[in-house]
Amino acid sequence: MSIIEQQMSYSTTVSSLIRKRYSVNDELAILRQRDSKPDEFAEYNTYCEQCKAKAKSLIQEQDNIRQTFMKKFKK
Repeated sequence: MSIIEQQMSYSTTVSSLIRKRYSVNDELAILRQRDSKPDEFAEYNTYCEQCKAKAKSLIQEQDNIRQTFMKKFKK
């Protein structure tokens, strides 16, 4: 997988994970009110960071599976 494909996959995966909890409208509202509702923003931000970590983990797992598969067929 190329670097561009990995970046696109990462971005798409992060967005997909975030959408499981927050719609785009929800995100915009939270971002707009981040100063007046700091606890809600902190919860949202923590969730987004968890999604980013999960996306990295999923992509790494996918790459490991792909590499294992390719090694088996090179023999």
